[in-house]
Amino acid sequence: MKSKNMTVVPVKSVKIHKMSKWRKQAELMVDGYLPTPAYELDHVEVNIEDGEIQLTPWAQHDPDKVVIQMSVPFQKRCKISGLDRNQTYRVIVEGSENAETEHIQFTTRR
Repeated sequence: MKSKNMTVVPVKSVKIHKMSKWRKQAELMVDGYLPTPAYELDHVEVNIEDGEIQLTPWAQHDPDKVVIQMSVPFQKRCKISGLDRNQTYRVIVEGSENAETEHIQFTTRR
């Protein structure tokens, strides 16, 4: 889903916003920043594989836009569906090695 002026942007943290064990879904809050005001967050790509939730935040960049050189914070909610019960998921953020993340664990009630 990458276009000519799309780039991966840094993420500061990912936190669990909401969780529904019965619906097997979670909502994550992704906090990060755009390098300059010439960037606009487009979407966060989500891939679930082998106990990992991989998040890749994509932003569009307008190279012709004249802007002040300053970072711009962003916050995005990501809905994650199709999670398995009795599974712990590790959240991986593409392009952000030091992002603060949480593990997501689903367990069935007894």
